[in-house]
Amino acid sequence: AGTVTVTATLDAPAPDGGIGGFLFAGVDGTASEGIDFTMPLEIFIPGGQRSATATISITDDDLDEAHETVVLSALFDLGAAVLEDTITLTITDDDTAGVTVAAANPLAVDEGATATYTVVLDSQPTADVTISATSGDSAAVSVSPASHTFTSSTWSTPVTFTVGGVADTDTNDETVGVSHSVTSDDAKYAAALVGAVSVSVSDTTTPPPQQQNRAPTVASAIGDRSDLTAGDTRDVSVSGVFSDPDDDTPTTPGSSSSDGVPTVVVSADQSPLSGIAARYDANGDGAIDGSEYQQVKEDWLSGKITQAEFLEVVRVHLSSG
Repeated sequence: AGTVTVTATLDAPAPDGGIGGFLFAGVDGTASEGIDFTMPLEIFIPGGQRSATATISITDDDLDEAHETVVLSALFDLGAAVLEDTITLTITDDDTAGVTVAAANPLAVDEGATATYTVVLDSQPTADVTISATSGDSAAVSVSPASHTFTSSTWSTPVTFTVGGVADTDTNDETVGVSHSVTSDDAKYAAALVGAVSVSVSDTTTPPPQQQNRAPTVASAIGDRSDLTAGDTRDVSVSGVFSDPDDDTPTTPGSSSSDGVPTVVVSADQSPLSGIAARYDANGDGAIDGSEYQQVKEDWLSGKITQAEFLEVVRVHLSSG
């Protein structure tokens, strides 16, 4: 783009009345007059002057093409002599075939929603150029249109592509790439590479409501132990004792495990009493108080202890005041 000034200079001043000459482009150049450049037909050197200038205008086109040359000649016909000189101008091309994809990185979209990006050519093509878009996972991201064709007149107008987050039943965020390919009879565009768009899909699936945890229930009570004396400890298995309505695995505070079977450790209270009386001395104070007496009475009535054991505890209770 722009202009080039050329100067024609005589070896001696022009005679009175000046000298008129002609400018023309030779056939040896690769640029075309009227398409790649324009120039005046004539050039005039006034009388007494030795030089004059002419301006060559360069056409700023949008084609990605090779650098071009103009073989420019100036001719002055003096009748008795013909003066002529030639120079070569080079027109440097400043266009590059390519495709620009304008999108956020990544392009964020919610499930069930859409987002957009644009595609445009960087230079005027010599043939139609078709850009095709393909989702890397159509079950997660859709893209439309599937393709768009640019022409030599619409190449510079950006085209909008729309991506959509596909709603599904899972609760996962996903990242999917949308790739592009080029089809064209323009060799430079046929070889052009087009960047991909990374689409980040935010999941909007509402998770199922969490059921409130329910407490375990007793499925099979642990049997009474009558083999403990003061200071004794026993491991008692609780496997199968509890049933959980939520199918969780019950855990017992302070429990241990042997071969995967949960157990709890129970121990007899340290009581100064002995025998059956020590068993019912729950607080270990060496006496059988009212609540402890009621427990032994219930156990006797239900047959858990013998009458002799009951009477032994009663004697301690009575002596306890």
